[in-house]
Amino acid sequence: LAKVSDDWSAGVRLATGTTSDRVSTNQTLGQDFNKYQFLLDRAYVKYDPAEWFSVTGGRIPNPWMSTDLVWSENLNFEGFAATLKPSFSCGDFRPFLTVGAFPLREDGPPSKSSRWLRGAQVGAKWQLMPNSRLSFGMALYDFDNLEGRPETQANYQSFLLGGSATYGQYEYGSGLRQKGNTLFD
Repeated sequence: LAKVSDDWSAGVRLATGTTSDRVSTNQTLGQDFNKYQFLLDRAYVKYDPAEWFSVTGGRIPNPWMSTDLVWSENLNFEGFAATLKPSFSCGDFRPFLTVGAFPLREDGPPSKSSRWLRGAQVGAKWQLMPNSRLSFGMALYDFDNLEGRPETQANYQSFLLGGSATYGQYEYGSGLRQKGNTLFD
C-alpha cells in the first residue's frame, strides 16, 4: 500500500498460484521443474477525503465485515465500494455503512445478461472495555443474473434426442461452485 497524497492511496499485491481457483494463492512444490504462475492479486486506488468516508475501486480487498463462512479471506473483489463511518461524541461506539457494486461477468458491452454482485452492509464496532470489542453487522447481497433456472420440458426432450445448444445454459460455471448444490436439470 502506497500513500500517494493525504487523501489518495494505491495498493498492489502479487501472488503465485493458479488462475482457476479464486480463493487460493497456494503454490504446490514439485511441478516437474515447470515455472510458477505469477499473478496480479490486487490493484486498487483508495480515496479517503475524511476520517468518516472512503471509496475504493479496482481489484480490492474484501470490503465487508465477514467470516470465512460467508467470504473467503483470500477472495478479492473487482469493482467499487464506499464506506461511511460517522463518529459521535461517544468514541466507543462506531457505526458503519458499506455499499459496493462488482461485475462478475460482462458479455461484451453491459447488457441485461451481465452478472453483478451488489451489496450493502450496516453494523457497528463497540469498544466495551480497553481490551474487548464487540463487532456486529448485517448485510444484503444481490446477485444479478446468477440464479439458476429450470430447463423447459421441450429443451430437455431436444437434448435427449440428439442435443441442444441451449441445454444446461443456466447452471453455474465450474469456477463458481464452492459449496452446496448449484446445478439445475
